[in-house]
Amino acid sequence: MKLKALTVNLMVSSVEGSMEFYHSFLGFETLATVPGEKGMIFAMIKKDDVTIMLQTLQSFNADNASITRESAGGSVLLYFDVERSEEHTSELQSPYV
Repeated sequence: MKLKALTVNLMVSSVEGSMEFYHSFLGFETLATVPGEKGMIFAMIKKDDVTIMLQTLQSFNADNASITRESAGGSVLLYFDVERSEEHTSELQSPYV
């Protein structure tokens, strides 16, 4: 068996706010979104070979009743392997980092 990709699904308090960070500071593009009653509840974003899913806690719990969560977040660290990262250091200096 050959594994071809790993896509992380991050539970977030604001899909729009998370998308803004990944778009503005890391250059991700939106592949898909799912609107809810009070804004986006899900988005899939991509840059190069990296794909990330962003989902609200309420949406996650609705989709996964057997493993519901009390709060968003967790102990997940994302490490990006970046070419020429030193050239982009100033771009990454933001309130988010």
